[in-house]
Amino acid sequence: RKDQEGSLSIATTHTQARYVLPPVLKRFRQQFPGVRLHLHQGTSEQIAEMVARDRVDFVIATGGANLFPDLVRLPCYRWRRVVVVPADHPLAAVQAPSIAQLAAHPIITYSFSFTGPSSLLDVFARAGETPNVALTAWDSDVIKEYVRAGVGIGILADVAVDPQQDADLRVRSAAHILEPHTTWLGFRRGSLLRSFSYEFIAMVAPHLTKRRVQAVEDSDGQDAVDEEFADVDIPFRR
Repeated sequence: RKDQEGSLSIATTHTQARYVLPPVLKRFRQQFPGVRLHLHQGTSEQIAEMVARDRVDFVIATGGANLFPDLVRLPCYRWRRVVVVPADHPLAAVQAPSIAQLAAHPIITYSFSFTGPSSLLDVFARAGETPNVALTAWDSDVIKEYVRAGVGIGILADVAVDPQQDADLRVRSAAHILEPHTTWLGFRRGSLLRSFSYEFIAMVAPHLTKRRVQAVEDSDGQDAVDEEFADVDIPFRR
């Protein structure tokens, strides 16, 4: 009975909290009504600070691995970036815009990390283009609102596009020019996971079974974790 009660603290980014976790947390609450959930949102740097102060049980994030050296990081799913424009924008007629076409317009995208390189800027640099970044924001919804306002074209995660709520926008693929990203779930190495903790992990990513998680709980480093999942087909989330 006691393993059906307790608390679970999760630190994540806005995109995960807004677009990925709601159905997961709803299902978890239905199965474990005695477990109190605490959801913390922040940037990678802010989340790393929460981890350093031992305030959270799980982290769900993308990138920023250098900020979390003491966590066991498990691959959850992959996602792609897309280009979002108003219906009357010139790129609305282009199904797969090129780097040069993107560079010709002001860009609105996620705020760049303070602690590491930007993969987006690197892509433009390799193509010999300089992006005109008009605005950056941490919040996917904010990016879309400024796209609607005509400030620029949006480059954001495909999981942050709602087919119904964002029906007024046109979504164009960037898979041919921008590599996919992997969202991971992390917990402090040496942590004692409760039964409901394993259940939560499996709800976020079904391939992260209790057996697989236990196999890497006491791993010496992230290399061992990566090796365990090297042959696992990490799904794309849509």
